[in-house]
Amino acid sequence: MPKDQGAHLAIGRIVAPRGVRGELKVEIETDYPERFRHLRQVYLGENRVPFQVRRARLHRGQALLQLDSINDRPAAERWRDVWVYVAIEEAIPLGEGEYYHHQILGLEAVTVDGEALGRVA
Repeated sequence: MPKDQGAHLAIGRIVAPRGVRGELKVEIETDYPERFRHLRQVYLGENRVPFQVRRARLHRGQALLQLDSINDRPAAERWRDVWVYVAIEEAIPLGEGEYYHHQILGLEAVTVDGEALGRVA
């Protein structure tokens, strides 16, 4: 996973182009893969380049994305090994006692008896 996610949440990593029309194969890095079906916008790479989602589907344990302005295989190939993000406001609400990594990084960890264990890294 990427270290600093800032105002974005990583949900996958592009592993390869698929076909000749610019579709992207994405390795899913979320506990909620069904979220891919409802995406409208994603951000790619360290610079969080925004893209409108034209089509998203799940296929054989991966997500397949078709994004605006990525229309052929060479354009898709340029995004290989890049992380896919959504805005942090689009994070799936978690249950009681569940946290996203970015929410606990840097917090002090202690036992139920109050013994300090260190900071979450």
